[in-house]
Amino acid sequence: MKKPIKMISFLLVLILTVGLFSGCTGTSSDKTGDTTTKVEKDSTDKNDEKPAESETKEGESEAGSFALPIVDKPITFTYWVPFGGTAKEIIPDLSQNEVYQELEKLTNVKIEFIHPPEGQETEHFNLMISSGDLPDIIEQGERYKGGIDKAIADGIYIRLNELVDKYAPNFKKIIESNEELKKQVYSDEGNLLGFGMITSDVPGTSLEPTAENPWCGPFIRKDWLDELGMEIPTTIDEWYTALKAFKEQMNAEVPMIWNNAIGMEPSTGAFVSAFDIGPGFYIKNGEIKYGPIEPGFKEYLQLVNKWYEEGLIDRDFPTRDAKSIDALVMSGKVGAKLQDGTALVLKARAVGIEFAGAPYPKKNENSEIHWRYKNNICRANYGVITSKCKNPEVAVKWFDYHYTEDGFKLFNFGVEGKSYTGIDEKGRPKYVEYISKNNYQDFDRYNSVFRLHNGPYLKSDLRSNPRRWMEDLEQYRITWNNQPADYVLPPITLTAEEGAEYAKIMSDIEAYRNEMMLKFIMGQEPLDKFDEYVNNIKAMNIDRVIEIYKAALDRYNKRLEKVD
Repeated sequence: MKKPIKMISFLLVLILTVGLFSGCTGTSSDKTGDTTTKVEKDSTDKNDEKPAESETKEGESEAGSFALPIVDKPITFTYWVPFGGTAKEIIPDLSQNEVYQELEKLTNVKIEFIHPPEGQETEHFNLMISSGDLPDIIEQGERYKGGIDKAIADGIYIRLNELVDKYAPNFKKIIESNEELKKQVYSDEGNLLGFGMITSDVPGTSLEPTAENPWCGPFIRKDWLDELGMEIPTTIDEWYTALKAFKEQMNAEVPMIWNNAIGMEPSTGAFVSAFDIGPGFYIKNGEIKYGPIEPGFKEYLQLVNKWYEEGLIDRDFPTRDAKSIDALVMSGKVGAKLQDGTALVLKARAVGIEFAGAPYPKKNENSEIHWRYKNNICRANYGVITSKCKNPEVAVKWFDYHYTEDGFKLFNFGVEGKSYTGIDEKGRPKYVEYISKNNYQDFDRYNSVFRLHNGPYLKSDLRSNPRRWMEDLEQYRITWNNQPADYVLPPITLTAEEGAEYAKIMSDIEAYRNEMMLKFIMGQEPLDKFDEYVNNIKAMNIDRVIEIYKAALDRYNKRLEKVD
């Protein structure tokens, strides 16, 4: 409209304006709908007719507000995401999830889920990509071989930066609020990786993004310690005293057990980290190192060899599987488990066994650990939009709702009035009886029924999970979190070429490392051969892998320089 007109004329023109097309796929129930503005060209096939986007509604451009429904006429997105586990015992697929059912009512956006066969997720994903038969949206977009940058370069995923700037103010506000998070959600090439599962592990009503306290750590029999008049151990010597007492005075069949068959805990690094190293690659004073070839690893092996010979460590650990480990622990024959989550305490408590979370062991009172299990603020599960989506603007708006205050409540707590009736002073939902009366195991089973457990949204496990409300259990996680983790590498990514080279080198190194660890621990090889073991790993080109990690770390540290 080039000349000024009276306001009444302007309003009449707006009323008579006809909306253009909306929707991402041909499964849209109606292609005519919202008023619209012209959009940027996307990467869809030029021969395809592209529906125009729906107009940004009043108030939608400001972070913290959201106009609903997103479109006036219902549309459908196809959405690929793995689904299974205990939730599948209750609902057949995510279309029966109450969050997505409510989300459809609110937004006018229907999701048509594509679930790969359970246990065949990788094969199904790779076949889908190679066939070119893409859905509109993929969750866990990080599965793409070579990473999300390569998927964008290959024309499989679309670049989201500009679309998020324009249509996702709530998501944008959150990622801009924390520099560490911002580094995590952008790629080495400056591409936004997708709509991730961002965590907010704080009480109250704040949407501040923060990392969750550690999920797992070492556990020890608190009931046995109490009976022996002993405190929870904090140093290696205190652990030795406790394990000896478990064996000699409590008749423990297995004073201490690992969670695997290799002779250390690669996730928590419990005991390994006591020797100023990490269980794998770590960073110290800006330098990348590989723990299993450092002098501290020899000290670790000397310790566990001694404890193995004295019967303080499970003598059958090389042949244990998860099922047999769990059975042994629940039978009351184990004194300590070096890696588990707080659910262990409740499971054991149900059969009359009391475990307590212990801090990561230190070498002595004057030392400190620098490596332990640590969560990132963004825990991947990236929702990405593919090049087959004909109207990604609506998809971006739909995702943005996941990061609003109302979307936060829906995804974390379920539908108000159905699963919960209000929020308490700590920001926690007042769950209705059929949920609150169930024990933690039933709550975990219903995680993907009345709420969402994992996915692209702003998640607060602290506020949504009743197990996190139990002060004794949460204190264990706080104890682990309060120990330093400055040796832990940030979430760096390798290029496709680096990834292939890494896999080729490390498959041989890890197989050799695991073989030699067992021999050293069980006394089949003397530790005098440790230097020979180190030289063999160096000859297998570990230094090249360290170079690859250093290059990836350098790129990570410069990520924000590439963000437009």
